[in-house]
Amino acid sequence: MRRKVISILLGGILLTILQGKAFAAEFNSGQQPLPPLPPIQGDKELNTNEDTTFQPHEYAKDRETRITVRYSDTPQDVSVSRDALNIIKVPYPIRFVDTSRGCPESGAASIECIKDIGKTEYEITLKAPRSQVADLVIFTTEKTFILNLVPTPKPVTYIQIEDTGAGRKKAEETEKTFPHVELMANLLRKAIRGEEPEGYVSAQVSKIVESPDATFVLKKEVSGSQYKVVLIDALNKSGGVLQIREDMDFIHAIISRLAGSPLAVAVSREFLQPRNPDTERKAEFISTIYAVVPEVR
Repeated sequence: MRRKVISILLGGILLTILQGKAFAAEFNSGQQPLPPLPPIQGDKELNTNEDTTFQPHEYAKDRETRITVRYSDTPQDVSVSRDALNIIKVPYPIRFVDTSRGCPESGAASIECIKDIGKTEYEITLKAPRSQVADLVIFTTEKTFILNLVPTPKPVTYIQIEDTGAGRKKAEETEKTFPHVELMANLLRKAIRGEEPEGYVSAQVSKIVESPDATFVLKKEVSGSQYKVVLIDALNKSGGVLQIREDMDFIHAIISRLAGSPLAVAVSREFLQPRNPDTERKAEFISTIYAVVPEVR
């Protein structure tokens, strides 16, 4: 059975909202299957609560120096550099830091095993133990963050903590405010405008799928309670004009591969020009795919 599709024109961009069974199930219900997609490229996931940043040539930041951790009121594992100083930034003013159970090599509940601690209003600078996981408790004016510092050889130096515990309740309220179709349209509308729905938390991510004609880069996730908005860049590498539409099964399969079964989709540019110096200046060989998918925790 085909899913019901609702199309809405918003500011010159067509939104496709899919209703019915999950998209992935359609490929097992008598439709001709798509050819298998190649494996996702990029970093292995460090933690379900942790996102790394991938930047191809079109982007500027260095993925090896930044990690965003979404804190949901439970202790979080955080990969830190065992060889370099790490900077941890929290969203609220810091009162003091301590350990919850002490560092394994010292056996005592002391912060002394975490070397070179420095503290400003919102940031902590430290060098973690080289071979043991160490607990770090950060007391702030609003709440307490408990982190398990996991030493790794990668040169991660900047870790930003985002508080999603309080935001999730606001996200639930946002998602209950509108009927389903209107909610999907509102979520895509805000993504296209570069806005975040109330209670949603954004994070940079690093997943890539290659097809013969295009490279698809999942670059951002904006997470709520039941839903998540993802931004995927499609880069034309075909040598000719490439068409992508929000209602194409292949595009839905790419979204499913990178982020989950799409519930609503929009694209910023339908026709992608071949890549050359002129289209690079105008970014005409790139289109951004906006999609709403279920949030899986």
